[in-house]
Amino acid sequence: MNNLVRILIFAGFLGCAALILLGPAAMRRSGLKAGGEMPAQNMLPDIGMPMLVEFYSTTCGICQKMKPGMSDLENKYGKSVKFIYLDTDDPRNRSLTDDFQVYGLPSFFWITTDRKILDAREGGIPFEMIIERLEQLIEMHEESKSAEPRT
Repeated sequence: MNNLVRILIFAGFLGCAALILLGPAAMRRSGLKAGGEMPAQNMLPDIGMPMLVEFYSTTCGICQKMKPGMSDLENKYGKSVKFIYLDTDDPRNRSLTDDFQVYGLPSFFWITTDRKILDAREGGIPFEMIIERLEQLIEMHEESKSAEPRT
């Protein structure tokens, strides 16, 4: 195993250890503010539906632990909310990682149909919180569709 891989594994271990030691304090908001403009709106698809964007890493233990549950949520809510997973280790995602001010992993961004950030969180957040925000996105989307003028 080369030194870079060892360093990355150790860094991932330290991040996970910090989360365990800090507990809920580590589950903080990301650098972006809720209700803000999406910084990289041209880089994500304009699909006419809300999105949940998750930044993760294959070396992040919490990310990997949450993966099966996220897959279950995508199966349940995927017809109403587009799930987008971005690996921060992939150089193609570097610009988005920077634009979204991702500081911790995993990082979640709930984005409304009109491309505003409803909420942004990082760390091992409870699935109940993820579900609550997903349902908010769906409700907001349904309200916006019913408010559109009919032709």
